[in-house]
Amino acid sequence: MSFLAQWIAPMPMSERKIKRSPLRDVAGMLRSFDYAVQTALRDQLKRGMDQANEARAQAFGRYWYAWVSAAFLSSCMAFTGIPKALAAWVAALEPSKYTLIAVLAGIYILLGTALDGVSMIVLTTSIVIPMIEKVGIDDASAFLARFSNGSLATFESTRYARGHKALYTFEINGENASIAWDLHDLHRLSYFDHADDSIVRGWRNVHVTDGDMPYMGKWWVPGLQIGYEHTFVHQVADFLASLESGKPCNPTFRDALETQKVCEAVLDSAKCGQWKEIA
Repeated sequence: MSFLAQWIAPMPMSERKIKRSPLRDVAGMLRSFDYAVQTALRDQLKRGMDQANEARAQAFGRYWYAWVSAAFLSSCMAFTGIPKALAAWVAALEPSKYTLIAVLAGIYILLGTALDGVSMIVLTTSIVIPMIEKVGIDDASAFLARFSNGSLATFESTRYARGHKALYTFEINGENASIAWDLHDLHRLSYFDHADDSIVRGWRNVHVTDGDMPYMGKWWVPGLQIGYEHTFVHQVADFLASLESGKPCNPTFRDALETQKVCEAVLDSAKCGQWKEIA
């Protein structure tokens, strides 16, 4: 006998044949997820679960309920056809791709005040993905930039260079020195200094693992590298440090706004074929 049999009495066939709103079934399914959590908790308490583990089990139960409910509601939304209709409506408005991204970011920030990250993503995926696909995404981009100090820059991005996988690079060349970095080899910096003696002048490879280098003093002994996942730990550490000091940690929302201005200028320049200045 399933656990639901302990809570829900058998329903007569005559009552089952009555046509009701499908929302009633959706609500009933959500209620059954909660029953599953509460039944599992009661069962563990009867087996002598201590108070510390009870708190952990309740927290996990709330997380599981939110995640499963979000996944179920996401499937229901896809079945109704609402996501496709909403995507067509948004496409008819002809919004800028970056405007759409900014609006979606604002919506996720609001949802984040009430939902955990996993539930928020699962709940909205069936709506957001068709919307983005309908509006479209640029497959490749390349543009030039001029800075107020006279420097020049080239930017390039594409989804077609699949052999590079997670290739994110930057290279900065000055009059007397240069530096380059590649995400594929994220613990190394390539550095050139024209001031070096000519017999040893050339690109040097800096292995960023010593304790006096940024962040590395909190990790392993020199020579042992860290990975991509450690960057998220650094973000949390910077955020907590900013709470203590009262100084904002980077990047800030203002930085994001300035980035958005650059993206909009790139799109405007592509349409008119002229330079666009950013104040």
